[in-house]
Amino acid sequence: MNGWLYLIRNRDLYKIGITKNFEKRMQQLKPDSVVAKLYSRDFLKLERELHNRYKQFRIPQTEYFRLRQYHLQERKIKSKT
Repeated sequence: MNGWLYLIRNRDLYKIGITKNFEKRMQQLKPDSVVAKLYSRDFLKLERELHNRYKQFRIPQTEYFRLRQYHLQERKIKSKT
């Protein structure tokens, strides 16, 4: 099963999420910017890995993170726009 893994920014928060329909999801979320997106068969696994990697920066009960610029430089998500 394929889907989108995305990293978006709203103000100073970043969301790491997944979706099957990227355009529809972006219309719902209305991000300030799309930092990266990746269409992959492993999108569920990749999201889990990124959530684990940045768990100390996560806002509880959300998929939003307070990431810094150096986190974005080391990210596993490579933009495929």
